[in-house]
Amino acid sequence: FQVEADDTVVEITPGGGWYAEILAPWLRDDGHYVAAIWDDAIAGQPQYRYNLNKALRAKFAGNAAVYGTPELRLFDPQAPVFGPPASADVVLTFRNAHNWVADGNADEYFQAFFAVLEPGGILGVADHRAKPRTDLEKMKESGYLTEDLVIRLAKGAGFLLEAKSEVNAN
Repeated sequence: FQVEADDTVVEITPGGGWYAEILAPWLRDDGHYVAAIWDDAIAGQPQYRYNLNKALRAKFAGNAAVYGTPELRLFDPQAPVFGPPASADVVLTFRNAHNWVADGNADEYFQAFFAVLEPGGILGVADHRAKPRTDLEKMKESGYLTEDLVIRLAKGAGFLLEAKSEVNAN
C-alpha cells in the first residue's frame, strides 16, 4: 500500500492489532499510526467491540519502545468520521468491508475514508473475495465481496482505482 515511514496512517478497526504490530513500529519514529476504534462510550454495541478495544489498548500499553505512541481515535460506527479532513496519507482496512456491506452503511465508511485522506492519499482495502457476479444477498450472508462491489463503493466516494493485487489471493 506504499506506506512510507513518515506517513500518517489510519487503520480502521484493527481488532487485536495484527497489522498494528507491523504498522506502528514502522511509523514509530517519523510517522503517525492511528487506530480508528469503536467509541466505547456508545452503549449497546456488540460485546466483541469492547473486548477488541481493550485488547488493543493492552497491546500498546507500556510498549512505547516497540509501538511508539499510537493514537486511538474513537468513532461512531453509525456516523463514521476518522479525523480532520485531509489529515491522513493512507487509510487501511483489513477484512472489514464485508461487515459494512452487511450493515448497510458501506457508503458512509468509504465517504469518511475519502474525507480524512489528503488529496492523492491512498486507500488500501483487503477483504474476503467472492466470485464475480455473486449476488448481494449471498455476499451479505457469506462475508465475501466481489472486487467489483468494493471498487464501486470506493469510486462512489470519489476514489480512483490505481492498482490491485493478488498478494492475498488463494
